[in-house]
Amino acid sequence: MPARHVEIGKPVHAAEAQGIRVLVSALPDSYTVYTNVELPTGRPGQTYEHDAIVIAPHGVFTVELKSWGGQIQGNRDRWILSDGHRVQSPIALVNYKAKILKSQLRSRRSDLDSVLHVQGLIFLSAGNAAPTITPDYADFVITRPDLRAALTDPSRYDFRGSLSSSQRGTIEAFLNDGAPRRPPDRLGDYQLLERLPTDDRPYEAWLGRSFLTKDTRVLHAYAITGQDDREQARARTRPLREATLHSRLVGGRDLLRYESYFTTDDPQRIVLVFEDTTPLRTLESWAKELSPGLTSRLRVMARVARALDVLHARDLVHRRISLEAVLVSGEDDPRDVRLCAVDLARDLTGRVATITSDSIDPTASRFSAPELVRTGEASPQSDIFSLGVLCFELFTGRPLFQSVDELLRAFDIPPMHIGDRPVPSPIAELVRRMLDPRPEQRPAAAEDVAAAIEEYLATLVRAALRRELAPGDVLRDTYELKRRLGHGATATTWLVDHHQTRSLRVLKLGEARYAARFQREGKVLEAAEHPNLVRLFNVEPYDGGSMLVLSYAEGVSAADWAGAGDPLTAEQLARVADGLFDALHALHKAGWIHRDVKPDNVILAEPGARPTLIDVGIACPIDQEGDLAVGTVHYKDPLVYTESRWTPANDQFAAFLVLYEVLTGTHPFGGTPDADRRPSIDIEDLPDTLGDDQKRRLADLFDRALAPGRALRPASLSLALAEIRIALGLEVVAAQPAATNVSEPPRPIPTDDSPSSPPPPPLNRLPADATLDTAIAPLDLSTRTHGALARFGVVTLRQLARLNPATRRRTGIGRKTLDDIRALIHEVHARFPGEVDESFTPQAPAAFFPLLVGDPRPLDELAPALTPGVMSALQDMGLRTIGELASTPAEVIAQIDRLGPEKLARMRHGLLKLSGQITGPDTLDALDAALKAELGERPHAMLATVFGLKDGILHSQSEAATELRVSRQRISQTLDLEALRRDASHGRTLADILSSVLPPAGFMTLAHAAQALALRLPAVDPDAVSHLGYTRLAALLLRPDGQTAERGDIDLVFRPPWTTDSLAAVRGRLATLANWPPHPRGNAERDLWDLLDEPTQRALVRHGADAPQPRGVVATVLLVQPAVVRAGERPRDLGRHARRIRSHHGWIR
Repeated sequence: MPARHVEIGKPVHAAEAQGIRVLVSALPDSYTVYTNVELPTGRPGQTYEHDAIVIAPHGVFTVELKSWGGQIQGNRDRWILSDGHRVQSPIALVNYKAKILKSQLRSRRSDLDSVLHVQGLIFLSAGNAAPTITPDYADFVITRPDLRAALTDPSRYDFRGSLSSSQRGTIEAFLNDGAPRRPPDRLGDYQLLERLPTDDRPYEAWLGRSFLTKDTRVLHAYAITGQDDREQARARTRPLREATLHSRLVGGRDLLRYESYFTTDDPQRIVLVFEDTTPLRTLESWAKELSPGLTSRLRVMARVARALDVLHARDLVHRRISLEAVLVSGEDDPRDVRLCAVDLARDLTGRVATITSDSIDPTASRFSAPELVRTGEASPQSDIFSLGVLCFELFTGRPLFQSVDELLRAFDIPPMHIGDRPVPSPIAELVRRMLDPRPEQRPAAAEDVAAAIEEYLATLVRAALRRELAPGDVLRDTYELKRRLGHGATATTWLVDHHQTRSLRVLKLGEARYAARFQREGKVLEAAEHPNLVRLFNVEPYDGGSMLVLSYAEGVSAADWAGAGDPLTAEQLARVADGLFDALHALHKAGWIHRDVKPDNVILAEPGARPTLIDVGIACPIDQEGDLAVGTVHYKDPLVYTESRWTPANDQFAAFLVLYEVLTGTHPFGGTPDADRRPSIDIEDLPDTLGDDQKRRLADLFDRALAPGRALRPASLSLALAEIRIALGLEVVAAQPAATNVSEPPRPIPTDDSPSSPPPPPLNRLPADATLDTAIAPLDLSTRTHGALARFGVVTLRQLARLNPATRRRTGIGRKTLDDIRALIHEVHARFPGEVDESFTPQAPAAFFPLLVGDPRPLDELAPALTPGVMSALQDMGLRTIGELASTPAEVIAQIDRLGPEKLARMRHGLLKLSGQITGPDTLDALDAALKAELGERPHAMLATVFGLKDGILHSQSEAATELRVSRQRISQTLDLEALRRDASHGRTLADILSSVLPPAGFMTLAHAAQALALRLPAVDPDAVSHLGYTRLAALLLRPDGQTAERGDIDLVFRPPWTTDSLAAVRGRLATLANWPPHPRGNAERDLWDLLDEPTQRALVRHGADAPQPRGVVATVLLVQPAVVRAGERPRDLGRHARRIRSHHGWIR
């Protein structure tokens, strides 16, 4: 007989009802199955719904029923279903339900403590379900064949007791009191899709979809319960506190993105709205399952440290850093990183009440700093300790502390290894400093941790560049390297000169582990030879790896063509389609699917935009399903997932996307194609080179060809090509593989020498109260026009009126956009006749670095001078060569995210080196060696000892004399700083470098100046030279009266005309302004400005305070450097002074 079935509530759909019937019928009659029951959790207003609870003779199971079938892959965090859809793993949630159920049952009967075991399971009820779950969690998932064995074998889940009839009665009584499951279907304007695990948090977490935007969001729903107004007000405190904390972090990079909160009635809830993080996984899961390399782990840790620094800068302490508090996307080098779990953060300002550390999850206690465990006092330094524990566990895969007792005792840090490779000593030493039991010995800020990691990553990049091949190298006495075309995960691509034929070819070089992929790519090209497909010459072994020799496709990628804005004529579009579709036809006929058709893989050559399809590295045979995860998501057909296989139709879909993007410069889905929506085809985006009828017919064709399902699409490549020609009004030709040789070049952008049409009439886009100083940003212009004006460096109408956009053509600024800019220029002249130069004298914005404009060298050659973040930002702007960077307007470069004054100075220094203007030392080690050669070994040793050039420790002359066993008089005579100030001295070079990195205000703290010097002159051996020591020496060299460091008072670095006395006066006055009551803004600005003598005022204006009111600029500059307020104050206190002044006066933040 089957098990006894107690139906508390009704199943929500037929598949769940079928799953329940299978579960009940599979178990013997000694079992009882409760279904669709809602049970309390012990928290006010919070319940959990259980699909099924099974009472067995040996224990209790809570079972989550899922009707998913087919191949299922996953882990604790994410599952991939058979249709390719990614869902939140139900494992964590069912385990948490089991934990809560066990707690509730034990609270009702004490003798259950020793015998009761509650096991969470996921039952996949579809008959064809075939799960592949990571080994740690595979036992939590069962299917029909092993259902009975899993629930009847006590040893499988380590059940060690049995339930008496009385104990079973207690359990059944509790379940009988449960309510029928009534899962809510909406919260506010959100349809609820899925309940998410919350790990004992005081809220319910849901994945919801907005009824308005259809976007998904994660919702934290707090129940507002209580017998009276006071209790309900207390219940509101927690969610409103979390909302307040998150609102202070809005805009912080790599922090969980909070949007807003709303309230609901019946029942009363406060619901916080966050970004959808369900596609992400925990840091622990990422490390275990992908086994990423050192650099990937370091990049993640640097981003976490940067996010933590944002938290600290806004006067918050996290307190709960752990592997579970960091979420990342699923790539080896994650695109997305999020620092989460800030709801228990401590507010250092005291404006938000702090929740006691007792509320912190005990599982996170092994990450806590000793002082936090002992006293409960959290600080930024305790977060840095936790970050160190996180680094240790991320590197080693094992906990540093097994218990809180181990944490509180004296501990050693064991050697760290990633697999069998030791963690490099600079990183290991950084982690050891972070884990110092003494807070004051840890890094001063999370920013310092991030900077140290980024600097080490930069050294790896520099070392790799030194090991790489270089232009001019000759391989196999045959291929002379001309320039590197690209570098990806599997191959490095070079343009080469083939010595025997004197023709250009392309080499793809890859490691031995990618040999099979290279052989496959060669096999594909050999089988599918076609004039519009890149040609294979040979596949050869090289340096332990493989070499692929290919033809060189002249031209630019379709992505660059689209960005340049050159419109295609109807004939050109047809020829591009002919060539692209014929190349795909040849591939398919040979039995292969390309799987990565995208604008970057289609090369268009002039004249006529003749196409060549390249990169068949991930092609797969037509008769195989292929890996669904490969391919570029923005050009991937949704049918890949819905049909669970790759087909030729997927290549056709991607080809239409390429055609649309080349034709319009836009993506019809704005990102990733979605199976639930049609493309956004805008007839206005089609170029004016096409007639109105052609536009209308093409828009209809693109709408059908890019539809989510097969029904509306052209049935084959030949029919698709025919429909394109019909839409263009051209003759339909028989589909056959053929070269697309054409003669008509793309229409050029008009220049000063080309015939011009009459100026267009004004469009009245200027506001009624506009002046020539009105900003461009608020005007109602297209996104492309705004972007183009930003690249020209145009900010105001006055600058626009003086611009002639035909003087320079810029990548990404097309003809229609330039026409729009010309129309706007004419409108400005019509509004302000006679007030601007009617001659349209070209006023091209100043190039960032004119000496290197047009330089063809790749941007990678500047990598040693840039951090990885800045290099990534430049590449995101589309800059690929040194010349493109050099020609970009300085105003545009200055607006790059993460490019502060120090990094900007380092970039300029790198460009100066590439231009041959700097030939001196480029590392601190080299400068140290040059200075030793200049002074002699003995005088250099004296200088190094006094200033701490080796170890950063400042010594008095008496201490130096004792250590070096010379007289104090000899020390004094040797330290002749005037000699080091001479132009020919390397001391002068050091002083000039440090002066160049100072901000417009002309001064900086010693510690920050040392960081800036490290960016300009990195240390090859940090144990041999000290940036702090050399910064101290440079500080005295910049002071006209600076002779010795005897007093040890070098806390600021400044350049003339600042003096010690003038800065002291500013300190005192700024400290006064920071006190209550607030001073009017104008008075405060005048006070600070009038403190300065005339030479200092002129110097500040010269160095950047050049706004119409320099007083306000200088006052603001002073305020954003709060470390000048009072010597000896902590940076956090100084930051509060500056924030308080800005708050009182409304000054620039």
